[in-house]
Amino acid sequence: MEARTLVQSAFRYWIYVRVAPGAVDAERAVELMRLAGDLWGLADALMWAQIHSFFGGRRKDAESLHDELESLSNQLGHVFAAWGSGSNQLYHKILDGDLTGLASFGRETLDWTRALGFPLGAGQTLGLLSLGELWVVAVTRHSSWRINR
Repeated sequence: MEARTLVQSAFRYWIYVRVAPGAVDAERAVELMRLAGDLWGLADALMWAQIHSFFGGRRKDAESLHDELESLSNQLGHVFAAWGSGSNQLYHKILDGDLTGLASFGRETLDWTRALGFPLGAGQTLGLLSLGELWVVAVTRHSSWRINR
């Protein structure tokens, strides 16, 4: 029960953009879900841990969670966790200035969300594609701007 409460807490922290405490709760939820053997809950916890790590400036930590989260969410058919993992990869491509990878992976993600009938995922994916193109073009035209890696 504590692990599920921590996952929900990480979600609430995300809504209020309180990344540091959200990361603490999500990481603790990952530990507890592993101990309990709750794979669905583990996928939820991994997704929030990845999101909070990335937006908390801990990109390597977020990347280290990706493979496990992607594999587990696809194995379980956990659409929301799979989409969360994929959308996090779109942010990585934006920060890397990888417009080609962003367009390719973004279109795959968009097609997948549309095929599932997942409008939230489709809308956010379209937003990330637009943000990525805008950001890369702006950085390319204004050499004084830098992408933080």
